[in-house]
Order: sequence, then structure tokens, then C-alpha cells
Amino acid sequence: MPIKLSTNPTTIIGGQTITGTPLGVYGGAAVVGYGYPWTLINYGALQGFGTTSFGVDLEDGGKVVNAANGPAVGSISGGYDGVVIRGATGTLANQGTISTTGSGGGGVYFGAGGTVTNGAAGATAAVISGSDAGIVFVGGPGTVTNFGRIEERATTINIQTPDIQLHQGGMVTNSGVIFSNNYDLHIGSHYILAGGIGVEVSGGSATITNTGSIGGGVAGIYIGGSATATVTNFGTISGRVFGIDVNTTNGVTVINHGTIKGANFPNLNFTYVYPAFGGGAADDRVVVYPGAEFLNGAVNGGGGNNTLELAAGVGGGLIQGLGESDSFGGFRNFGVVSVDDGASWVFQSMQGSTDTINLAAAQVEFSGTVQASHTVAFTTGGATAKIDNVSQFAGRITGFQRGDALDFAGVAATSVTYTPGVLTLKNGGVGFAQIAFSTPVANPLFAVAADGSGGTTVRLDTGPESDFNRDGTEDILWRNTNSATVVWTMSNGQLASNTGLPAPDSGWAIVGIGDFNGDGTDDILWRNTNSGVALWTMNNGQMASNTGLPAPDNGWTIAGTGDFNGDGTDDILWRNANGGVALWTMNNGQVASNTGLGAPDNSWTIAGTGDFNGDGTDDVLWRNANGAAVIWTMKNGQLASNAVIGAPDNGWTIVGTGDFNGDGTDDILWRNTNSAVALWTMKNGQIASNTGLAAPDDGWHVAGTGDFNRDGTDDILWRNTNGGVALWTMSNGQMASNTGLGAPDNSWQIQHFL
Repeated sequence: MPIKLSTNPTTIIGGQTITGTPLGVYGGAAVVGYGYPWTLINYGALQGFGTTSFGVDLEDGGKVVNAANGPAVGSISGGYDGVVIRGATGTLANQGTISTTGSGGGGVYFGAGGTVTNGAAGATAAVISGSDAGIVFVGGPGTVTNFGRIEERATTINIQTPDIQLHQGGMVTNSGVIFSNNYDLHIGSHYILAGGIGVEVSGGSATITNTGSIGGGVAGIYIGGSATATVTNFGTISGRVFGIDVNTTNGVTVINHGTIKGANFPNLNFTYVYPAFGGGAADDRVVVYPGAEFLNGAVNGGGGNNTLELAAGVGGGLIQGLGESDSFGGFRNFGVVSVDDGASWVFQSMQGSTDTINLAAAQVEFSGTVQASHTVAFTTGGATAKIDNVSQFAGRITGFQRGDALDFAGVAATSVTYTPGVLTLKNGGVGFAQIAFSTPVANPLFAVAADGSGGTTVRLDTGPESDFNRDGTEDILWRNTNSATVVWTMSNGQLASNTGLPAPDSGWAIVGIGDFNGDGTDDILWRNTNSGVALWTMNNGQMASNTGLPAPDNGWTIAGTGDFNGDGTDDILWRNANGGVALWTMNNGQVASNTGLGAPDNSWTIAGTGDFNGDGTDDVLWRNANGAAVIWTMKNGQLASNAVIGAPDNGWTIVGTGDFNGDGTDDILWRNTNSAVALWTMKNGQIASNTGLAAPDDGWHVAGTGDFNRDGTDDILWRNTNGGVALWTMSNGQMASNTGLGAPDNSWQIQHFL
């Protein structure tokens, strides 16, 4: 006999069978509850009677626990629906079996939304099975957590019957199996694929996370109506037509770590292939991780302004057929392709679509033809684009900035020239290849170096520290004890001219050099004993303007300069006697912001600045009294990370920073009290190599570093106690030449800052 619930909770024990009545009482349901959100716990067998019956019918919400305990495993079945909870939100926890025995209906129906947990971690035998649907939520959002099996097993002529149907959105988390039956309708010699849908969202907003398997006859997942959804897949999503089919007026996001499969099937003499992902009319976003697969069909963004995002993961990824026009594979209808920070991707078989490939601090490789309709946009600095065949690369470059690199495989270029819109690779002064730039490059000083694999790397030169005439070559700034100030402009490693500048009184000292107004020419920063700060902006080797800046008290000293926020303008780093660190970011020669960066104790001193991880932003190098060396990597004017890189004994002193091997990353130069010289080349903020250099006697000291011959590699400037000046030009981290530059008397001192 059927049960009308009157006790809360009500428990049906194992071995007990409750069957609906053939007399139509409670619509043939085995258990019915109304007037209250009852709780039913079932270890027995509940069976509705008749083709329109329910196993359990809770008419005013409530909770059903279809439990399992050893051999006592609950089962609930109805002629139409196994469990119905309506009138108010409901909850279902299933460890047994819930099903329909008829040819229509579903396993579970919620009339006002609700929550289902099917199985549990390590308990995967739970089954919810329906004919036309596994679980249906109407009247409110639904939440499903599945460890077992949810299935729709229709065999009638119906091409869209779902395992899980969300009419008002919700959440599906699947680590089990969601399976919708599939079958072929045969009409003569034609095949029409039919069957169900794994998960259907027809309204609202849904989040679907899959680590198991979701499969359907028509589609693994279908998003329709006005719904929107985010699908994150670590497992397998498949359909015999679409893997994921989107037909909604709102955008959808798909994040794939696993496998999404479409299908191909024969029809007469043809093979039809439908997309693994078929986008809708709105703006869709597809995120792909390395190792993820889209099989048996293309990834088609559909209408709208769609984005393909290539994420960072373990190892590198491969994208084949970007812009492909057929249905058999590839990626099409994506106007934007974004490559994330830290990602590494190879592009193969690119077709003629129009798109923009946005590179964050990523590594990409173009292994085949790249047509002119593709734009490669460098967006943040720190990206490398490797071009395997420059003669097949017709794409356009935009946004190229400090910290970015173009790596031309298999070609040896010794120099480049740049005119607005075109970068020309040259060997021995003869141009042999060109790359189109769709936007002008500000301060186009390019550095050219071998990539170590038979190719050539081109970067924007980080810029000399003391280039006062904007010719791309480091100059030498001198100050005399009588206050006279002179610039030696340099060309090809030789003194080109000697120019006197104004001579402030001896109360003023030069405390920094850098491009503080972003015009590509380095400027001179002064500090007075009364705390005054002044900026000389420079133009063509002469002072163009003299501007006063704010005047911190004398507890603050300037500890370094560099571009710490990556905006192309050098900033000013301050240190207080109490250990505090502050950053003045600069804009157009004025202080734009003043930001505190912390207060290391006074056992730490700032030993230098430079871009030690190659991201286009200068970092801060620290040394402790115990010998430890630490790098603060900087991002957007803030401390991004703090890493110890080594701890030489205190016989070693940091005497310079610069890119001494031409790889676009600044290195660290050391000098020992025994006169030994060592070079730490840096890569990604870590020591890549430690190389000894020649050891001049202790009458010589390092007086400066910079690119004095404009070859894209920084050099080392020496001064002797007798006044002599010598220049070591560097190549690949080794001394290439040693040239004397004269011997001003010792009343003259080179103004250089680490």
C-alpha cells in the first residue's frame, strides 16, 4: 500500500517494499507528501503503479535520501518519474537506484529547483535513470553533484532528450558518468543522428565542471534559449553531432583541460563532420590548456566577437588550423586569440582569417605560413615570438615594447633598420627580410643577438643609462671638483665629442641618470645639501630644462633609478635612514605617484637596479651584510616577488649591472678584493651562469656600464687611480676588446650609478 508521509523524517527500512495502488490513490505513487517539506529516508524498494505514476511525490518541497547500508540499497521507480519534488525547493541524495519504468518521463523532476547528490567520493554505484530525461529542474536553479551514473535511455524518435536539464540555470559538478542514449534513424540510405543531450541549459546562468564523462547522442552539452554558462572540462565531453552546442542569445565560456569530441558519420558518399564546439550568436570565449584536445570536428566560435584564450599550463601547447574554413578541425570565427602570462604555444597551419593574437608575457612559435590578415599584438612586455620561416611570415606586429623579443629561427642577422611600419633584417648591411609593424615603435633602438640555436633575436634595446643625445649609445658624464660638468658623447666605442654643461655650485651633487620624461633621451637628477631636488632634461647633449621636484628631508637618499612600472619612463627609488623604501613614479618629468615599498632593516642595502627577469620592468637588487643577494622583481610599480639568488662571501662586491651577453636580461658584475672579476648572467630572475673575467690589478675600478658601441650588449668602463680610462666591449658575456679612452686628471670623476 502507498504511504502518505506524516512523520518527519520517515524511514523505509531495508527489505521493505512499498507499491502504489492500482486504484489511482495518490496518482499511483508509492510515497506521497504534501502540506509540509517532508524528509524521506529509503533503504527499501518504492515502486509507483501505472505509466503515469511517480515513485515518490513530495508536493510542497522536501528531501529524499535514497540510501545504502551494506546489502540494504534503496531503489525508487515510477511509471513516469522516479522522484518528483515540487511546490518548493527540494533536495535529493541518492546512493541507490532511481528510475522510470515507462517509455517516457524521467528519473527525477524538480518543480521549484533543488539539489541532487548522486553517489559520493569512492561510492560510484548510484544510478539515476530516465527515459526522456535523467534529472529535470524547472521553476528554479538546479545543483547536481554526480559521482555515479545519470542516464537518459530513450529509444523513441526524439533528438533532444537530456540527462540533466536546467531551465533556470544552476550548477553541475560531475566526476562520474552522465550518458544520454544515441541511435540512428535510417531513412533509405540516409543516416540522421538522434538521441539525447548530456547536460542541457535552456535558461539562466549555469556552471558546469566535469572531471568524468558527459556524453550525448546529439551533444554532450547544449546551451540554448537565453542561457549563459561556464563549462570547465578536465574529463571527456562528447556527442555524436556536437561535443558542445551553443544556440543562445548570451555568451558562453568553455575552459578545456581534457577532451571535447564531436563526430563524423557517413551519409551516402560523404562524411559529415560537426564541430567539437559550436558557438552561438553572442560573444563566446574558449580557453584551452596545454594537452587539451578537440577531436572529430572544428572549434567554431560562431557569431559574435569571440575569444580563443591559450592558457599557461604544464609544458607547451599546439594550436593547429587557426582560421580553418572546413569542419574537420581547427579553430575558426575567433577575432581575438589571447596567449596568457607564462604560456607557451606553437601555431601550425594558420589560414587566412582576420584576427589579433594578443601576447602577454608568453612564448609563442609560428611554425608555418602566417598571412597578412593575422596581427600579433605584444600587450604587456616579456613576450617572445619565434618565427620559424621569416619568408612565410606576412603577419603584422603591433605593441612591440621593451622586454619583448622576436626570434628568427635559422637566419643570421647582424643588424636591423627600422622605418615606421617596417623592420628590415640585415646581414653585412644587406637587407634580406622584412617584418611589418602596424603601429610605430617609440624610441626604436633595437638590439640584435644570436639566439644560440643558429637564429637571431631582436629586442628593443633597454636603452643606455646615459644617452644624452639620443643616438642609442651610452655617453660618459663627468663632474669636476670645481663643479664643472662635461659629457663625453660616444660613437662605436670611441670618444666622439666633449661638451661642457652648466656648472651648479658644489652644494649640488648628481644623484641619478635616466629618462624621466619618456622622450628617449636620458636626463640628469641633482640633489642639494639643503634637500632640494632638480631635474635637468636633456636634448641633443645639452640641458633643455631645469625643473625643481619635491624636496624630501635629508633622511631620504636616492638609491636607484629605473623603469619600475613598465611605462617607458624611468622612476626614482628612495631609501630612508630608518630602512623605508619609497618609489616616485615619473611622468613627463614630474612626480606622478609616491608609493611605499616596505622597510627592510639596515643590514640590507640597495646594490643595483635592472631588468633581471626580462619582463621589460626594472627590478631592485639588494645585498645583505652577511653576503646574501636578493632580487625584488617589480610589476606595475609594486613588489611582485622576493627571491634570494646567492650569497657570495663579503670579499665580493657588486660593481655593475647590465646586459653583458645581449639576451635582453640584465646581468650582475662582481669584483673581489683580490681583483678577480666575475659575471653572473641572469635568466628569469635566477643565475644562469657564473663566469670569471680578466682581473685587472687593483689600481683599476669599474666606473660604469652601458652600451658604448651600440651593438646591443652592455660594456664595462674602467678608471685607474692614475686617471686612465679604459673600455671593455663585451660580446656573449666575454670581453671582446680593451680600448684606452684617455686619462683626465683625478679632479674629474665619472658620474655612474648602479
